[in-house]
Amino acid sequence: MLASNSPSEASHPAQGPWWPSQWGPADERGALNHLGPRQVLAAASLIRKGEVIDLGFPFKSGLPDFHQRDFMLASAGAPSGGPVGAERFIYNDEVITGRFTGMSTHFNALVHVGKQLGEKGDLQRIHYYNGYTHADIGSPWGFHRLGIENVGPIFAPGLLIDVSAYRGRALSNGEVISREDLEGALARQGMSAADIQPGSVVFWRTGNDHRFFSDPKGYVSGAAGIRPETANWLADLGVVVVGADAVAMEPIPPINDRLAEVHATFLCYRGVYIIVNVNLQALAERQAWRFAFSCAPVPFVGAQGSPARPCAII
Repeated sequence: MLASNSPSEASHPAQGPWWPSQWGPADERGALNHLGPRQVLAAASLIRKGEVIDLGFPFKSGLPDFHQRDFMLASAGAPSGGPVGAERFIYNDEVITGRFTGMSTHFNALVHVGKQLGEKGDLQRIHYYNGYTHADIGSPWGFHRLGIENVGPIFAPGLLIDVSAYRGRALSNGEVISREDLEGALARQGMSAADIQPGSVVFWRTGNDHRFFSDPKGYVSGAAGIRPETANWLADLGVVVVGADAVAMEPIPPINDRLAEVHATFLCYRGVYIIVNVNLQALAERQAWRFAFSCAPVPFVGAQGSPARPCAII
């Protein structure tokens, strides 16, 4: 089992380049602190039709995935057990192994990305959100802090920014999405940054969601994405979760040698969560720019992420 250290026992430095958090030196929830009854009621007020739209892609072994991630699902050729009881019922189980917490549509916990501030391999100088160090919270069996179990169910106002429609095309791998692009796309939708209230979940669409099925190798080969200044702008607006129809939030191939800098800006510096590979096509087709968002990551204790099945209710 994971250690049950209290927050006071995690001896990360009290001050650093991006810590302590605005929510206190022991905080593990980050931007989720924006959420409360007000956001739940605001989300519920956005429901007009009662239609639920699936925002997740399926999980299937053998599909190409980023960093060549894969998993194996195995079940018995015959029923796993039974017959049992007078009615002779049988039952089935399976075994799943692999990197499935980071595949297909998945939810990144705050511990997904950290930064090496000292010499390579110095676990005391690898820091995560709120300054927690790898030496303090890491173990071979998961993390003692910042794991996906801290997230819990989310029900909040959601907002889609259709950059693909604004540009009039699907974006290319490595293409930069600027703040001006996001604001321009919002204006096209009759909206503005003022519609992004604290506690919002914000997605931007690159127009490549359909490639998950039609060209899976092309889909996972790269992404259009934003830069850190745009990520900070969104965090300043109080967003809780961000995501896109892409394998990353930053441009892939990268535009410089600062790999993963947008992931780090959101997760490590600002405590904003990320959902990767969001299927936004149905929302865009309906021009459902505002919706109630719902998602509950699987609470694998100590995990850096979880498979996700987010949905929008319009």
